[in-house]
Parts: sequence; C-alpha cells; structure tokens
Amino acid sequence: MTDAAPADPGRPADRAAEAHALAERVTAPWFWRRSNGGGSRPLSGAEIESALFVELGLRDESARVWRESRAVSDRAHRRVGALLRARYGIRSPRGGLVTVLVLVCVLGMVAPLVLLGIGYRGHALEPDPRTGALLTAIVGTVMLAASMLTLGRPVARPTFFQSGVVCVLLGGFALLWILASGADPSTRTWLAVGAIGLVLAVIVFWFGRIRDPESTARIDAALETVRAEVLVEVEHERQRLFAELEQVFAVRGDRELLRRARTIALAALHAGGNDADDTQPDSVPGAYIVVERTSDWLPKRWPPSSRHRGDVTR
Repeated sequence: MTDAAPADPGRPADRAAEAHALAERVTAPWFWRRSNGGGSRPLSGAEIESALFVELGLRDESARVWRESRAVSDRAHRRVGALLRARYGIRSPRGGLVTVLVLVCVLGMVAPLVLLGIGYRGHALEPDPRTGALLTAIVGTVMLAASMLTLGRPVARPTFFQSGVVCVLLGGFALLWILASGADPSTRTWLAVGAIGLVLAVIVFWFGRIRDPESTARIDAALETVRAEVLVEVEHERQRLFAELEQVFAVRGDRELLRRARTIALAALHAGGNDADDTQPDSVPGAYIVVERTSDWLPKRWPPSSRHRGDVTR
C-alpha cells in the first residue's frame, strides 16, 4: 500500500525540525502565490494532508484514500435518494414524480409568460397570445395532474411553495389577460383552463398538508432525517478507512512526523488567512481526507444549525 520506507525516528529535536521543514515545503507554494499577487485559493485540511503524503512518498496511498472516501460519498448520495423514494414514492422530495412535475412547471412557465408578452421590451421574441395561452393550459393541467397523484397526501414544503409561485405568476398573468386584453374567445378559454388548473392544484396541495400535520412535518423534515440516518452508515465507513491508515503508519513508523507536520502547516496557513484549521490534531494522518471527501454529499452547512464538515471523529 505504501511506496516509501519508514522514516528514522531520530532525536526529538531532529523530528521537530523535520516536521517544520516538511510543513514549509507543502505550504510554500500557497504563500508564494499570495505574496506575488496571485489568487491563492483557500486550502483544505484534505489538500494539505495529500501534499504531505506526496512529500513522504505516499502518493498512491493518498490517491487510494481520496478515491475510496469519494466513493463512500457517492454511495451515500444515492442511498439518500433511494430511502426517500422507498418511503414517499412519487412524493419523494428528491426525484419523486410529483416533485419533478412541479419543477418542470416552474421552468416551463417561462415560455407562456414570454409568449403572452411579459418583458416584451427586454427581448426580441414577438408575443404570440394563442400559443402562450395553450402553453398556459398545458402547465396548469400538468400541475393539477401532479396534485391529483398525491391522493390527498402532503408534499414537501419546497414543492408546495413552487406550486404557489407558478400559480401567482402564471395564473395571475393569465387572469390579467382575460380581464384586460382584447383576446379572442379561444385564447381566453385556454388561459382560463390554465389558471383554474393552477389554482385547483395549489388547493389540493394545501389540503393535503393541513389534513395530516404529522405526515406534513415528517415529509418536511424527510431529507434531514434520512441524511442523519445515512451519516451513521458513513461513519462506519470512516472508521474502516481510519483503521486502514493506522495500519499503514504502524508499519512505516512516521505517523507522529506527519501528524506534527500537518498541525504546523495548518497553523501557518490559518495564521496567514486560510480557513482550514487543525481541529483534531491527534487524529491519524489522512483523517481530514477521509472526513472531507466522505462529506461531499452533505450540504455545506450540516447539521443545519452549524458547520461540521471539517470535524474529525477520530
């Protein structure tokens, strides 16, 4: 798994000097770019560890840990979607048919709005009320069909909000056309069909949410709940990778050197304005690679109340 011989422990003073020299080698490019006016983007703990691994001849090990950690993240992302679909079916907040149809309507309402003349002076497309009215009817029908598919069960808050946005924007503009323009009867009819469909869809979605508050609360929190469950599975994978890294450094004997160099490098970068900090200095070298890459599937703020993506649990 490794491609370099273990380091000679040497005397404490020598080990400290070696750790400082190693840290300086991996941080020097960042400081050089910053001092020369270049764009020195922030470095993460994982990137610092990867550079340290390369300096010690552990390029293959770094690539392996990075690759396997990223694979854990990809599996976790798919696992979240699978659990949501298994529990909520077509109402799943991620990839459910109802959710997708509502999103299609959100995107699709742009065409009828433009064809009905909204923002006409800001674009070169000539208004086409008849086509715009027909598309309005299609959007309204699709939205109503999506609401009927729920069978009176609640949808997630974002889906309900999106349906309301379409109803207000497209339905409201269609109503203005019906009341204020000199459109022919067929155009008015299509506009009325679309507007009525949108209003009925919002009513159905709203009714589904108020009739069962407990189910509504569950589906609103479904994504966070499932992420927390999957995170437990991810933690088991992290522990496995940590154990493998411990075995690597037990054979090599330079665990302490790399750990100390990591602390020095992160402290120097942090003092220079870099965001990364050594939050777990006693963790096995490579732990930041594991934690950061196995957290790529999570939102930037997780849990929602604080940011823990850089925490190392071992």
